[in-house]
Parts: sequence; structure tokens; C-alpha cells
Amino acid sequence: MSVKVPEFEARQFLTSNGEFLDFVKAGGYNKRQYWSEEGWKWRCRRQAQHPSFWVCTDLCKSGCDGELATYSHCSESVGGQVGTFRYRAMFDVIDMPWNWPAETNYHEAHAYCRWLGDDCRVIAEAEFVAIRDQPELPSQRVGMDVDVIYRKNVMDKFNLNMAFCSSTPVDYYPANSAGFHDTMGNVWQWCEDHFNGLPGAKFDYLYHDFSTPYYDGFHNTILGGSWISTGDSASSFARFWFRRHFFQHMGFRVVRSTNTPPVQLISTPVYQPQRGFIHTDVQVARFPAELKVASFTPEFALEGDEYVRRQLQWDFGQPARSKPWDENYIIRHISDFHTDRVLSPASSKLVPQGTISSLPSSAFWSDVSDTLADCTRQIKRCEHRALVIGSGTGRLAMEVAKYYDNVLGIHPVARSIEIAKLLQQGKALKGSAIDGVQLDGLVVPHKTFPTINFKQVTPPFISAVVENEIQRWDRHLCSKMLT
Repeated sequence: MSVKVPEFEARQFLTSNGEFLDFVKAGGYNKRQYWSEEGWKWRCRRQAQHPSFWVCTDLCKSGCDGELATYSHCSESVGGQVGTFRYRAMFDVIDMPWNWPAETNYHEAHAYCRWLGDDCRVIAEAEFVAIRDQPELPSQRVGMDVDVIYRKNVMDKFNLNMAFCSSTPVDYYPANSAGFHDTMGNVWQWCEDHFNGLPGAKFDYLYHDFSTPYYDGFHNTILGGSWISTGDSASSFARFWFRRHFFQHMGFRVVRSTNTPPVQLISTPVYQPQRGFIHTDVQVARFPAELKVASFTPEFALEGDEYVRRQLQWDFGQPARSKPWDENYIIRHISDFHTDRVLSPASSKLVPQGTISSLPSSAFWSDVSDTLADCTRQIKRCEHRALVIGSGTGRLAMEVAKYYDNVLGIHPVARSIEIAKLLQQGKALKGSAIDGVQLDGLVVPHKTFPTINFKQVTPPFISAVVENEIQRWDRHLCSKMLT
């Protein structure tokens, strides 16, 4: 893929401890105007006054939870004069290496840039790629030959692969052809971009959840690797991510531009259980609306009110020709998977938001009816296990639990799982899970179902669960909410 990168200015070096000291001395950690809302909450909670690997004599608190809440690396006994800083390295506390890169989280980097000026920010992913040495021909920009980790002299040009087992001065390694130092290695570099899929990205169903759960707007892209990065982490093609409060081996490069930067910010709201929809605020206000893009993770789009309403109607709405909770419910709403019939990866495609697939033919349901009748005619419960694929808001799993002592319901949508757990415990439908959802005409159970376990599983792994564990279950049932 190719991206047009508008003109921008970037510092030759990563931001050093010495440069970051000016921000600390200026009281930057205590000035709200430099911090995003998310960043300010972090700073207040952690009571931060300087980067986490700096050590001072002021007994700064860690701000962590539990037993570490009052612990401090900062102590009067760390050495040095009052008001000075030392550095907490891997094994020792040493004199501050002022020319090493400042290791900060994104919030600290963001605040530092705002302190420098409103037009300053950390680098964008496309800009990061632009300042690296690039082969002249596009055909030469792919493959092992262009990847730094396969070069024999990689540690002569970059602080990667544990060359020193520590950071190095920001001017230690020579500049590249464009005049920039440390375009790979030393510390990971924070990017302004939210971590997201690249255009045309495809995901192997066996490795689907390596990255897609993090296309949520709460993880920023990090690039370049650090001194401790090896293997694929040190690759020129590596794209990784972290929550913005993470700081270990993280640094940043300051850039400035007058044009709209090539930054991607995820606009898709993300539903978090018991908290509702969470919108990221950290950079959105600083950049124009055209930089907002949808998340590449399809499950996030299925958390909306209309999809959940249809699921509830599907599960607990009043049937047109029969009473709620009649025995024919299972026959109408599920298909049965025997041990010789396994879901293929293609079969776990999600139904588009706001739609429900058409019901199967009467002949199919007749076959299903005959199969399930053998179970429903039994007087005693089956002492076996059942797997419900696409359990939605729980109705199918609750019906199956009448006949099976151990039921696992799996579904890709977190909001549906939360509703199912509420109903499983016999609780009323209330809270963030059903905010904005019309609940008219629903008939929900008023009993508990302790033998059911609901879990969220992404679509490709629904197939993997069935394929890898099919012998563990005595019956496998798939809701028609999945096609």
C-alpha cells in the first residue's frame, strides 16, 4: 500500500532525558492544560511527578493498587543531592544518563509535546516510515533483504537485539541518509495513530485475536523496536501496540506540521462490560474529523442497540403462533451439529448489524425435530455436556440446560454475553448493557441457570473451538444468529 505523507518537520533525535527534564522543572506534571482527559486521570491516580524510571529524593508514591499503593522507588537514600534525579536501570540505580532517550508513556509524551507548542506532537505511523531509509524502487521495499533484522551488521547501525542490554545515547548511532538517528531500535516510538488494521488486511482465523481485539481506540501504535527487541519484534515490518499508560522501553520523537497529518483515529465506540460504550478522547479533539476511521474489528460494530434489540426479540420475543417457552422453541431456532459435522471457518461469519438470517426449510427443521425429540422425550436429565455456538442473549443455552448438566454458550458480542449472564442469574434487565434498547414484548425467565457458562469468543475461534474440542461435547448446537 502507499500513503501520501504531507510535509512535516521531525527532530533528528529521540527526546532525551535531558530535554524532558525541562518539562519536569517547568511543573508540566501539575499543569492540566498539557494533558488529555485520559492522561490527566492517569497522572492524578499515579501521583506522577516525573518518568517512572527516574528516581528522586522526594519519596514519590507509586500510585499502584494494593500493597504497592504506598511503595516508592524514590528515597532519601538513593544518592545525589536533593532535587536531583537518578536512573533506575535493569539491575541498579545509576547516575542519570541525560543523553539516553526519555522512557515515557504516551500521556507523558503527549503532554511534553503540548508544552513545547500546540503544533507539536509525536510522530504518525506514515511519517515514521517516511524518515527511514527506503529503497528507490517499490519492488525493493518488501522481502527479507530490506528487513534490518536480517542484516549482518544490524547492531552496527541500530541498538537492537540486546546489543548493549540497555538504551544508548540518542546520538550514539550514525544518522541515516535523511539525517535521522535511531529510526529503529533504542526505544519503541509512540505514534499518534490508534492501532488498527491496514487497508486490505486479512487475518488468519487461527491467529485472529493476536491484534484485532486491540483495534479499539485505546491502544496506540508503537514502531521501531527497542534495545531488547529480537526476532520479529525487531523487524522493519513489525507493528505493535500498547495501552497509552505503558512506559517500559517506550520513547518518542517530536514532529511538527502545518498540514493535516496522516493519522488514523478509530471512531467506532467500544462496549465494555458493566461500563457501557467508551469513547476515546485522547487525541480526537486535536485532529479533523476526516482522520476518524472505523475499527477493522467487526465485532465492535455488532454492539449497537438495534442488533441487541433484535437478538432479544429473537430469543425472548412472543412467537406469533405459539406460547413463549414452548418446547418447539429449540426446533425453530437452532440447528444440530453431530460429531461428524464440524463448523468450517467460513461458517462463522457474522450476520450484518440489524439483520437476521432467514429460517431454514421445513424439511431441515423436521430432521432437527426428530433428533431433539429423542432428548426431550426423556424423563430424566442427560448427564452430559452441550456446546451452544452463537448463544446470543442466552435463550438457546437456557433451553438446552433443561436436558444437559453442563452447558457452554459462546458468542462474539460482549454486550450479548453480559445480558445472557444477567438473565442466567435471574436478574432484571437493567444497566449499561440494555441502555437505549427497546424491551417491549419480551418474556424473560425468572429463574437461575447455574449449569451454564457463557464466554465471548471471536468468530474464527468459534470454528477452532468446535474443530479442536468437538469430542469433549455430547451435543453441539448452533444458533441461526450465526450463518
